[in-house]
Amino acid sequence: MGARVELAQVYIKMEKYDDAIIELNLVVKQKKDDAYVHVLLGLVYEQKKETNKAIKEYKKAIDMAEKDPLKGVKPALSEALYRLSDIYLSQKKYDEAIKYLTEAVNLNHIDSDSLYKLGIAYYRKGDYDNAITNLANAVKYVPDFYEANYALGQAYEKKGNKEEAKKAYDAALKYNPQYEQAKEALDKLK
Repeated sequence: MGARVELAQVYIKMEKYDDAIIELNLVVKQKKDDAYVHVLLGLVYEQKKETNKAIKEYKKAIDMAEKDPLKGVKPALSEALYRLSDIYLSQKKYDEAIKYLTEAVNLNHIDSDSLYKLGIAYYRKGDYDNAITNLANAVKYVPDFYEANYALGQAYEKKGNKEEAKKAYDAALKYNPQYEQAKEALDKLK
């Protein structure tokens, strides 16, 4: 089984997605309850721009992983939640994205990537208070996360808190002095 998964991963790196699907489906036939294989299938379908199939595979992975008594330590669950929420964000289905990102954060409350995406989902939904909370937590755990600092500045700006917005933009520029969006945002506030 492991050899087929490894071969599928090689095919994925080589962008031979149809070959990867064949290998992964052979694994699924032998071992139906492997959440990680469904995460890989979801990833392949995402690369092929077959979003509905990707969503279906990520949801299978989530269902399988959630039934596992060790779900809190299963990377497949976190990965599936994150990838699925990313699809929903791109589709502007913010409530769905928030649902899955919240579950990812509940599994690992210091996952700055999930906190960042959760903040972005709330921001795009217009819930700036929750955006600030999650983005502030993302930079709390990874201070040099300049994109999260920038997004935090944007959320503060929407709330009318220019001083905190300036601090967040300054932090983004501290960690990436070439970040043009942060430079422009800071210049507008001056």
